[in-house]
Amino acid sequence: MYQLAQTLRQEFTIAPDAEITLECAPGQLDDSALDAMLSLGVNRISFGVQSLVDREAKATGRFHTREIVLRDLERVRAAGIGNVSVDLIAGMPHQTSVSWQESLDALVATGVDHASVYMLEIDNDSRLGRELLSGGSRYSARLYLTKS
Repeated sequence: MYQLAQTLRQEFTIAPDAEITLECAPGQLDDSALDAMLSLGVNRISFGVQSLVDREAKATGRFHTREIVLRDLERVRAAGIGNVSVDLIAGMPHQTSVSWQESLDALVATGVDHASVYMLEIDNDSRLGRELLSGGSRYSARLYLTKS
């Protein structure tokens, strides 16, 4: 990451007020990585949360919990990054209208600046897709596949 940032700064003029965003998985951002991002000028972080309901996140192989997400949001803000985004996915395994509302309510309570919502898509070449195509049930999503 450091080399990429240095090369970009050597090859291009980057405006002082440019938005420099990095996408992170919750729970994967340690203090040294956060410090490095700050030194490179990162001023916006987007977290691929997917769901703020632990059962749903776990069902698709995510490693974080709501507690981890909330802690990471606090950490990046305390480090001086106020522009934070969260991605959620609609249509997750085990998701209901009640759990979706729970995720949305938890998201709103965080006060993040931006949220993106995507519909669940299972790519055949993804970890989840390969598991489902092989007939496995590790991620508990087989109920969401239909035969054509």
